[in-house]
Parts: sequence; structure tokens; C-alpha cells
Amino acid sequence: MNYYHYETKHTPASNPLIFPRNTTISSWTHDIEKCNECDENLIEECCNKCGEGVCISTKCCELFPHYHDSNFTICRQCTNEIEKKLLILVNHNDLRLLKQKINKRITKKQEKQSNKIK
Repeated sequence: MNYYHYETKHTPASNPLIFPRNTTISSWTHDIEKCNECDENLIEECCNKCGEGVCISTKCCELFPHYHDSNFTICRQCTNEIEKKLLILVNHNDLRLLKQKINKRITKKQEKQSNKIK
């Protein structure tokens, strides 16, 4: 995470977000608005799981369509954590049934084509 950088030695003890009079807002936003993943691009979205700011590049986050034409954003760190928890479950009975259905469709199409040729 990017940290605040104070150019002066004077920092208000009660609220660190109050700007000292010597600093400008532009010097502060340069450090604040960087992507949490690549530290190069500007923040465009926030991760919906951890809240960190990310740019919209594919190497930094995953974007999914969400309701009201919005995006559901997950940063790369959260994506990796989620992928570690996923398990692949294969039901061989369903696969056999699916293969049988596909074979039946293929044979029906072949029969129809052979009937058209005759």
C-alpha cells in the first residue's frame, strides 16, 4: 500500500489528512493514486473483496459484469487466494450421459443426411 509522504516536519497529531501549509495537493496525490498491484498506473477501480485500488489492466485485476451496468472487480491477490480454494469436481456419470447424448445427436444427423441423399 502506498503511504503518505510529508515534505515538512510538521504533521498534525489529531488528523494526518490535514495538509500542512507548505505542501500542495498535487504532491500528495502522486503517491496516493497508484495501482496496488503494478504501482505504475492510476487507480480506476477498487477491489470488491479487499478494497484496494487497482487499474483495469488484465494483469492487475479480473472484471466481471455486475448489475446496473457496473463491474465487479477483484484484484490479482484476491483472485489467487480464491483460485487456491477452488477444487475441480468431475462427475463421471454426468460425463458419460453427456457423451451418449452427443453420440445420439451425431447419429441422428448422419441418418438425416443419408436419407436426404437417397
